[in-house]
Amino acid sequence: MLLLDFTVVNLALPAIHHDIGGSFTDLQLIVDAYAVSMAALILVAGSMADHIGYRRAFLIGVAIFSLASLVCGIAHRPAVLNYARAVQGLGAAATLASSLALLGVTFEGRERQFALAVWGAVSGTAVAVGPVVGGVVVEYLSWHWIFFINVPIGAGLVLLALTAMRDAREPEHGPFDWMGALTLTLALGALVFALLRGNADGWSSITILAPLFAAAVLLAILPPIERRARKPILDLKLLGTPTMVGASVAAFTIGLTVFASLLFLSLYLQDILRYSPLAAGLRLLPVTLGAFVASFGTVWLSRHFSPRLTIGVGLALCAGAFLAMHGLTVRSTWTALLAGSALGGAATGLVNPTVAGMALRAGEGARTGMASGINSACRLLGLATGVAALGAIFEHRIQAELQTSAPELPRQAAGAISAGIITPVVEAFPPLLRGAIRDAATSAFISGLNELFLVGFAIAVVAGIVTVLVVRTEAPLSGVADSQAPAVAAEAPAATLAAVASRAER
Repeated sequence: MLLLDFTVVNLALPAIHHDIGGSFTDLQLIVDAYAVSMAALILVAGSMADHIGYRRAFLIGVAIFSLASLVCGIAHRPAVLNYARAVQGLGAAATLASSLALLGVTFEGRERQFALAVWGAVSGTAVAVGPVVGGVVVEYLSWHWIFFINVPIGAGLVLLALTAMRDAREPEHGPFDWMGALTLTLALGALVFALLRGNADGWSSITILAPLFAAAVLLAILPPIERRARKPILDLKLLGTPTMVGASVAAFTIGLTVFASLLFLSLYLQDILRYSPLAAGLRLLPVTLGAFVASFGTVWLSRHFSPRLTIGVGLALCAGAFLAMHGLTVRSTWTALLAGSALGGAATGLVNPTVAGMALRAGEGARTGMASGINSACRLLGLATGVAALGAIFEHRIQAELQTSAPELPRQAAGAISAGIITPVVEAFPPLLRGAIRDAATSAFISGLNELFLVGFAIAVVAGIVTVLVVRTEAPLSGVADSQAPAVAAEAPAATLAAVASRAER
């Protein structure tokens, strides 16, 4: 439910604009307000869950998300919808961080690995399923129901949490690090906003440079604030352990590559191959299938192989996915994406539950919520960075191609074509020229997509090497009796470099 709200809203934007109006900026904020709020607050939400208890944080998060969804559904002005989306992001941050932490403190050993496999299967497929769900809801109901549907689900979750969920340990006591929380929230919020808006507003504009500068300053002053705090919102020792570094790099890479590329694949299916949103979403289901199968495969892999090997294989599959999709031509059909989509989904299914388990082991004890927040924040930051960086590369390549094949097109056309707005560009020309302009735009779009595939391949290869080198090898559970599994799981890497070094020596 939380992750679907990233993608499902995109398909409803035309219907929302037709119903309640609003400028282009208002429509963009409907998407960005949720993403910025969630990414900015998820680290703080994880540490707050450590402080107040995971079950309580989960209940609060679900309640906020559900109520904000109700307000989104009945909104009659763009401003109301945008504010409600930001509140939705707050509820999503609290729910996502506390849900993973609850799995970490409730289950141990092989049970935990299976629970993480279920969690990974759901989170890995949600982004790909979004277009299908959005297409069905918008086509057969209305845009209001992409929000209303969250309300009964949220009510059911609250009921289940009250009757069937428990906190496995007592929450922390003592002062909360409000100064660190405020600094970190503002820093991440400014950074994610700049990343999401940079390509549209221009990286040299004051609206982008100002938040980037603010984020840099706030992140620079955060370490001294945290070192002085009695219970820091972000434990720098935890963040610096090899296990946490490796898990964070892998989570960031999956967001940067697989998750971000789904946006461009969706544009290709809808604007180049001319599929409807629902039909395009159905053709991305190989991502879902690959993620689902691979996530449950981690249960077996965890018994026989170390986490760093599983992550290495996952990132190798990620690199293979982009290599398999490279080489599209103007004559290609959607089946050219089939193998790469399945491999990309499998990469997500292997990496997501594995890095989640590593993060939980690194923060085991008093910092489970914090570790959960770090893991989720890295994936969200990777997605935002991927949309920004890959989008800039995509547009630059399209611009270069158009200068050769259609020099009569204005420079602004590259931005429109990279956003999938091809028909209005073509129709601006006389009828006799439209066929040639469309052919040039299609060729440039495919050339840009092929370049993104090469970039994604390179990123996955480098990240895989870095992760394997950084992460310590951990013994699988295959040689441990079932009765000993909880004890082995408890021997997770401690949250300090000294403890990690001691464990490596043993």
